[in-house]
Order: sequence, then structure tokens, then C-alpha cells
Amino acid sequence: TVENKVVLCGLGYRVIPSTPCQTVPRAALFIPSHIQAVTLGHLNHPDCAVVQLKWNSLNILLASVYLDGEDDVVQPWFTNLVEYGVDRNMAIIIGMDSNCHSSLYSNAISDKRGGDLEDFIFMHDLDIANIGHVPTFETFRANSVIDVTLFKDIAVVGWHVDQEYNASDHNTIKFNIDAEDVKPREVRNWKEAKWPKFTDKLDKTYKPPDRMTIKKLDRELVNFYADLNQALDVACPKKDWVPRVKESLWFSEKLQKLHRRVRKQYNIAKRVDTQEEREKYLTLHGKFRRRCRRAKDKSWRNFVSETPDEHKMAFLSKLARHRDKLDLNVLYDSNGGITKPGEETIKRLAEVHFPEASVQAEFPPYNLDRAALSSEISGKYDYITRRKVELSLMRFKPGKAPGPDGIQPVVFKYLPDRFLSRLTFIYECCIHFRYTPRLWQESTVVFIPKPGKKDYRVCKKHRPIVLSNFFLKGLERLITWKMNKNLVYHPIHRN
Repeated sequence: TVENKVVLCGLGYRVIPSTPCQTVPRAALFIPSHIQAVTLGHLNHPDCAVVQLKWNSLNILLASVYLDGEDDVVQPWFTNLVEYGVDRNMAIIIGMDSNCHSSLYSNAISDKRGGDLEDFIFMHDLDIANIGHVPTFETFRANSVIDVTLFKDIAVVGWHVDQEYNASDHNTIKFNIDAEDVKPREVRNWKEAKWPKFTDKLDKTYKPPDRMTIKKLDRELVNFYADLNQALDVACPKKDWVPRVKESLWFSEKLQKLHRRVRKQYNIAKRVDTQEEREKYLTLHGKFRRRCRRAKDKSWRNFVSETPDEHKMAFLSKLARHRDKLDLNVLYDSNGGITKPGEETIKRLAEVHFPEASVQAEFPPYNLDRAALSSEISGKYDYITRRKVELSLMRFKPGKAPGPDGIQPVVFKYLPDRFLSRLTFIYECCIHFRYTPRLWQESTVVFIPKPGKKDYRVCKKHRPIVLSNFFLKGLERLITWKMNKNLVYHPIHRN
């Protein structure tokens, strides 16, 4: 639960499973979407989920671990996990169910498993955050301290056990880390934009320079974006992104009332500690879990049966073919080793998919001082007019993902005629000088894993999608229309 609401995966948070679910995982992480987290798939295990967090200047190795009581405490995957963080000078936080007893974090006598865990902690210079002896595992038959929080090179403060009812036999453990808050990214909420203010701000007379050069064209586009973003700041200012926690589709008001009854009876059973009160709690607890399961099943049946349009049907098909989400983490390098998460992995993808782009190219041999009168450029190209520019931009769907400039097509609907005329002149200059301005030479590349592959550490198992700025795409569409028209009479050469 988040903020007392039952939430599902994807509603402002993402759940990171420990493995592609060939076996049922016993460890997972629940990460807010605004925090930069990279999954470390090569360290994952059915009993271990690992991510690398970028927390301002800190690199944190965060892990959820389950130590099976039937195996040795120190497994090879557990050793590799800690040594990976130590070798890279990362801060480490590990929350784990140890399934053993140790005098280091409880008032119980250390058993053999606890002794092995103590040796492991001392060997790797880890600290224990546990404070006091409040049970972390608690039933009416027994209770003990078996959940441990380990950390290294980071300050963990306020560690405590919350004994409120949470529908589990493990109590909730809470703590803070002593570090500066991560500043959330700023976004524009296009649905709340005041578009009349935006249009009024841009609806002003524009006079192009009498004499244009390539240098001036770059400068004109910079000024173009400056005026556009200034108008957007007035009509749709950027705000800190806050994850939205939506109400669950299946957690009804009746279930909320039953949940409150279970919590109340749980506290009574703990306080009174009689067989009668325990049985009342266990009966309510079982009833609550059964009702939740039935509510989920009913909600799913309703969703499946109510799919009248193609968009919902496509979403249902995607769910039916669902596999665990594959986050880009590490890849094989040119020597067969493993890249480091982050910049090194991205460089490896660039080398494989864009080999020429990994080398800094020289600026094209344009004559930057080549000049032309604005009066000679304006109106010269019959396929670039203000009306055609408007039609070209309006063909984009409003919610499409933007390029590096962050401008979504929903903006194009509210551009005034004078501002469109200004853009038309920039398009004409691009064609006249046969030049793409520097701001439009940048694109955003997103790598998507190809479906059905066995090993996603191979670079070729990912495919790139390039997101260009929509203003540049508008010019491309105008040229495409011109070419399609000419093809009727002047077909393209066969070579």
C-alpha cells in the first residue's frame, strides 16, 4: 500500500522482479518512477532483486534478499552481490529475511546459520541497521527477529519496526537515509494549459533579417524556441512531477470496511492474547484474503469482457503475451565481459548500432557566411506555404512522444498565423541553404528489446527507435508531399 491506498504496478511506481519468473520469485523491489534505477540483471536470482540507484551524487546498490532456511546462508550469488558493490565503491543497502538467529541484531543466541552470517558481515565490513529487539516476524505461536537491514558507506537513520496490521506475518520495517532529497524532474501538464494566453503571447509581428546566412539561421531557430518556451512557461509552466496513485479497480468500499475490522481485531488479539480473540482474528483475516482474491478475479473478468474497441483489445493482447519487463542494465562488451550499468552500457549500444556516431564527426563543409536576401528566399518554394506548414503539423497525433526539444504536437493546434509564418520562413531558409539547423540535428534514441530472445545481454537483441523534433518532421513531410507529387511525372532514378 502507498499512502493508505492499494496500488498496482505502473501507477507512479514500478515493481522490479528478481528473475524472468521461470520460478516464483521470493524477493522484489518497489521503486518510485522519478528515481533513476537501473536493474542489475546479472546479479538477480529467484531470491534476490537488485538495482543501482542514482541518488544525486550517490550510487547506491539496493537489494531485496531472501535466505532460504534449507540452504547455506552464504550462497555464491549473495557473495557476488556484495562484492560487486564493494569493488565499485558503491553505497550498499540490503533488506533481507535471514531465516536465522544472531545475537548481533536480537536477544537470541546465535545458531549455526547466524554464526555464518556474522562471519560474512564482518568479512565485508557491513553495518547492521537493526535497533532494539522488537519482533520482525510475528505470529500468535511464535515471534523472532529474522529480518535484517545491512548497509555500507551510507547513513541509515530512524530504523524501526512498525507493528501495525499489514496482512503479513512479517512486520513492516521503516528507515530513512541521511542524504539530500532527489529533485523530481519538471514536466508540463498539457491538460491544464491555458491556451488563449499561449496564443496571445506568440501573436506578435515578426520581421526576418534583411540578409540571411547559415549562422543567422541557427540563431533564428534559437530565438524561435526561446519565444515558444517563454509562451509555454506562461500558459503551461513546468511543475515537479508527482507520481499519481490511483484507486484500485477492485479494492471496493466493502473491502475497506472489512480491512478496518481485521486491523481492529488484530490489535485486540495482540493486547488481550486469548485463544478466543485469536480465532476471531484468524477468521476475519482468512475472510478478508478470500474476498480480495474474489474481487480481483471479478475485476479481471469485467475487464476482459468489456473490450469493445481496438485500443483495449490491443492492450488485452499485450497483457496475454506479457513477459517480465526487460530493463536495459548490462551487456556483453567486445571482449565478452560485462559492461558497467549506465554510461558504459549506452556507449556499447552506440558503438554497435551507430558505429559512425561514436566518433566525433567534423562539422560539414558548409559556407557558413553564404548570404541571401530574405526577399529572395520568402515565397520562392511553392510547396512551402503557411497553409501547408499548418496542415503538415496538424497531421501529428497530439500525445506522441517528443524529441529533444520536449514539444508535443498538442501545441501545434494553438500556434497563431504569425508564428506559423515565422516557421515557414525558417523552413524556406533550410531548403535554400540546403542546411539542417544545429538544434534539429539532435535526436533522442530509445532502445527496445526484441521479443522472444533468450539472452538480452547481446547488443543486437535490442533495436533503436529515434525520436526527432516534430518541427523537423514537419519539414520532412512537406518534402515528402513534393516528391510524391513529382513522382507521377518525374520518377526517381532506378539507382
